[in-house]
Amino acid sequence: MNTQDQFVDNPASVKRIILCADDYGQSAAISAGILQLVEQRRLSAVSCLTESDFWTHSGNALLEHREQIDIGLHFNLTHAFPSSPFPALPLNRVMGLALSGRIDRVQIVKTLQTQLDRFENIAKQIPDFVDGHQHVHVLPGIRHIVVGELEQRYGQKKPYLRAVNPRLSTRGDFIKELVLKLLGIGFEDLAQRHGMRTNPGFAGIYSLQPQADFAGLMQRWISAADNGDLLMCHPGARFTNHSDCHASDNSDPIAATRPRELAFLLSDEFAALLSRNAIRLSRFCDIQR
Repeated sequence: MNTQDQFVDNPASVKRIILCADDYGQSAAISAGILQLVEQRRLSAVSCLTESDFWTHSGNALLEHREQIDIGLHFNLTHAFPSSPFPALPLNRVMGLALSGRIDRVQIVKTLQTQLDRFENIAKQIPDFVDGHQHVHVLPGIRHIVVGELEQRYGQKKPYLRAVNPRLSTRGDFIKELVLKLLGIGFEDLAQRHGMRTNPGFAGIYSLQPQADFAGLMQRWISAADNGDLLMCHPGARFTNHSDCHASDNSDPIAATRPRELAFLLSDEFAALLSRNAIRLSRFCDIQR
């Protein structure tokens, strides 16, 4: 019996959703927390930042679980890594350039190619999916570059793409949800025209502040989920050494939120929530069968 069956009262009537942790590889602490969830089968997908030095060290540990989770590329334009050959830009700057048609297509293509190369060099496989750090992959002006590069690179065996199409009734962060929903208009149609699959629904958007009621939000997201939906999260362990703590202070504005998400996702309360709602955490390929 699949271990997820322990979380549902009637496995025959289960709804399958993807629960994806973002930012694997950003730091040792974030990666350790995500790995803990993978080992406890509390995730079904992990999105990876491959520009980080941690990717080359921690990626192998994640890949030991490749048969139970989707492993994808978290395409990054906005988070700075010392080893990256391309400079990161603030999100508002990326959005402005993309929406005004002034994005540097050549640099975006090179950045994507480099991150895909780093993914494949460690994973020894193509990504199961591609999404974007701060959802940059859905921005007009960038989405066509992403879809075109994936089509050219992978032909008929293309990764699936994360659609960012939140429902507006789950009391997460309405303004952020609305902006992302508007920015994502047309993304799924573009993917479909190029033979790429997307998740039908999306959730997980909130303020990412430690005072937010993550448990309550998760209850609403899970209750509203339909079969095949993708639910995003940002867990991570607490920083345990000086270098990690310093990195958090300077480059991770949601460092205080990550351990709270991790604790809830590891809890019996979360397992009970999945059971009450007849939810099984599943890979995209299992949902599509």
